[in-house]
Amino acid sequence: MKLWKMHGAGNDFLLTDNREQVLKYKNSLAEILCDRHFGVGADGFIALENSDTCDIKMSFFNADGTEDTMCGNGIRCLAKYARDIGAVDKMDFTVETGDGTKKIKVMKEGKHESSVMVDMGEYSFKTEDLSIDKNSEEFINEKIVMNDGTEFYISCVRIGVNHGVIFVENDFDYPAVYGREIESLSVFKKDMNVNFVRYIDESHIEVKTWERGVGKTLACGTGSSASAIITQRLKKAENRIHVKTPGGRLIITVEGNKVFMEGPAEKVAEVIVD
Repeated sequence: MKLWKMHGAGNDFLLTDNREQVLKYKNSLAEILCDRHFGVGADGFIALENSDTCDIKMSFFNADGTEDTMCGNGIRCLAKYARDIGAVDKMDFTVETGDGTKKIKVMKEGKHESSVMVDMGEYSFKTEDLSIDKNSEEFINEKIVMNDGTEFYISCVRIGVNHGVIFVENDFDYPAVYGREIESLSVFKKDMNVNFVRYIDESHIEVKTWERGVGKTLACGTGSSASAIITQRLKKAENRIHVKTPGGRLIITVEGNKVFMEGPAEKVAEVIVD
């Protein structure tokens, strides 16, 4: 089995070509391969597959084997992978995901690294779309209290997957300390990804993310998008926001109810798994 190891701003993935549909038990395979001690190691596993509605299809699995609908950094890596192996021959193409069709534009192409823009689609603040157990239409600036008494104010938005955004003032490692606890709060009927955001100015923020099924990651494309959306709603912000993550930088553009993400996709290695 041939894999590519890739990353987008440090968020790393294993990708394989499954257009012949030879892979079975993809959940278990993802869990085994993504293990950083007994497998190859990655935040997620991506299978490139054929689509009846788009140019290609993305099947995405978190490191713990759970399947998810969308991954922002992952789909950029898939875009480069698909171009490099000849699965698509256009710079603009479409990808079928669990969150619907995503439009891709390869902005700059290189042997090891490419720059890719993704039309992330529309977002929603509705609690019914977020599976939040709350008798209100939105979950914005809601107070949550940690087991140690620490209080946060969280705002939630769905952009491909569910994300909570919390503004903080310092560079403390909040995801490592509070990510798992917040993800599993009873108010969230489905696990919630959590982003801790430092507001720098109208066009710059810093984001640290806890991803469900993975843990603390160096970057998250949907999380950066969610953070930009909430920043634009609650702070003084431009529609084009530069996002600094521990693993790199992304550019998120919020236009009305649509979001566009631009960032790198880099090939690390080719791997053969027996």
